[in-house]
Amino acid sequence: MEKIVIVLIEDQREVLEAIAKDLAPLEDAFMIEECDSADEAGELMENLDSEGDYVALIISDHIMPGKT
Repeated sequence: MEKIVIVLIEDQREVLEAIAKDLAPLEDAFMIEECDSADEAGELMENLDSEGDYVALIISDHIMPGKT
């Protein structure tokens, strides 16, 4: 079954958890995935795509170690 996914990418765990908490009311409609690196997010999105799931929104830190 296709799932609609929101992907959160943030290297600071406390910030990631705060964003996830803010989005928790949306969990009935969306699957919310948390990643603490861009590399992890890339792997996740490949897996989601291969399972037929749809990434509808990416919320990302704009300064990531080794990527900016």
